[in-house]
Order: sequence, then C-alpha cells, then structure tokens
Amino acid sequence: MSGKLHGAGWLGARPLEAAEPAPEAEPEPYRRPWGEVRTDTEAALTAATHLTAMDAGAKAALRVLADKVDSIAGEHLGDEWELDALKAKFDNVTLPTYLKYCEALGLTPSGRKAMDPGAPAKGKPTKLAVVRDMLPKSG
Repeated sequence: MSGKLHGAGWLGARPLEAAEPAPEAEPEPYRRPWGEVRTDTEAALTAATHLTAMDAGAKAALRVLADKVDSIAGEHLGDEWELDALKAKFDNVTLPTYLKYCEALGLTPSGRKAMDPGAPAKGKPTKLAVVRDMLPKSG
C-alpha cells in the first residue's frame, strides 16, 4: 500500500481516499430567550460596578434564580417555553431567594443602604458596643 494512511498506526490503517467523510457539526442547542426578570437582572449586574470577580458565583446563582422566576411567571416565546411554564409549579422559595441574592449583591435599595459604610447601624447595639461607648476616648 502506498500513499497516505488514515488511522492510528499501521493496524487498521486504510488509504486516506477510503476514509469516511467528517461528521457534520452538531447543531447548537436551542437556547431560550431571556424573560423579563433575567433581562432586568443582567442590566442590574452590568450596572453594579461594585461587584468583582469574587462575586461570580453569587452572580451565576442569581441568573439561575432569575430564569426560574421567569419560568414560574409563565413568560415564554414558543411552545417550549409554554411547556416549561405549564410544568413549573409555583413555589414559595424561589422569589424570596432571588430577592435575598439581589439584596446581598447590593442590587436593591436596602442592599445598597447596608453596603454604605456611613449608614447608621441597624438594630439594638451590642453590650460590647455600649461598654466601648462608655470608655474614655484616648487620643
């Protein structure tokens, strides 16, 4: 046999001309368009300049929750979304969890207020804080 061979080594090698055609590329999986909550979440994350690479996991989790809220809310385009919305049952966990993630990332008014270092402390002062306030200031 002369000519170029196709295959791994000499075992099972066959002339290149006899090689099977390359398989066609797999089509891209269907990607659902974003719903209103996911779209607004992406806009908020883009505008949140205080977030860093350390927040990547929380941002990813927030995106998953936004998709779940959209699914529960029944926003859909096409039959696949409609089926997903019909299958999804309303739960009392997803939306509060989504809002807690938003607050933790500083994407809500209360979350931004909590991140402000000049904001007054919320709630009753601890015993240690009371004692420290009573001690004379050294300076």
